[in-house]
Formats: sequence, C-alpha cells, structure tokens
Amino acid sequence: MDILTPEQEKLLEQLEKHGVFRLAVKYSFTHTIITDLKGAILYANQATQRITGFPQQEIIGKTPNIWGGLMSKEYYEEMWNTIREKQRPFISEITNHKNTGEKYNAHIVISPIFNEEDRLIGFVGTEEEIS
Repeated sequence: MDILTPEQEKLLEQLEKHGVFRLAVKYSFTHTIITDLKGAILYANQATQRITGFPQQEIIGKTPNIWGGLMSKEYYEEMWNTIREKQRPFISEITNHKNTGEKYNAHIVISPIFNEEDRLIGFVGTEEEIS
C-alpha cells in the first residue's frame, strides 16, 4: 500500500471529522453491521433491513442469528475461531433467511476491529446477497 501524501492525510482527517466515513457506511448498498466481542449487534446500516427485512430496532442488541443460524455447527466454530482466536477476516458464502422466512445466499466478510492498543474490541461484518 502506498504511503499517503500529507495532503491526502489532511483530506482523510477532514472527512473523518465531518463524519463522511460514518455516512458512507450508513448509505452503503452493502449490508454492514458492527458487533461486540460476543456478536451482539451495536450498529446496522440501512442495507441490513433491505436485505434481511428486519427493522433496525429489532436487530440492535441481538446477534446475526436473528437472520442466520442455518449453517452447520462446524461452520460457526470455524468462523469464531478465525475472527476471535486467529483475529483474521473470515470470508465465506452463507445461507441466511429474511424476516419472511425466505432463504437467501450471501457473500460475507467478517473482520476483527482493534483499538489503538491493538486490542480486539469487536467485529465488522458485511454481507452481499448473491441468490
């Protein structure tokens, strides 16, 4: 990855200061959630409701199991081992269900989030419907 010029770094600081990153995630077409270390959802963007059908107020505080839980026990063990123990991104295809019960297939990426001290503090997950 190239090193940013001072001008580029200044621009990024300004974007962050004005919440552009937050707005980009909020309005992204990709379903994006942020969870705590146990998987409880702290944030879900608008695409989450569009894809799953579950309103944000029903999602916050719950785990993605609300629209998931259809894969094998071994699948979820591998996922948690990758993101929590190995602290690496987990990339996969998954079958989930909408609030109507309709199943859908999705491409997911779940990545660890670290604080300034490189301590694991949560996870960010993205999902794109591919069915």
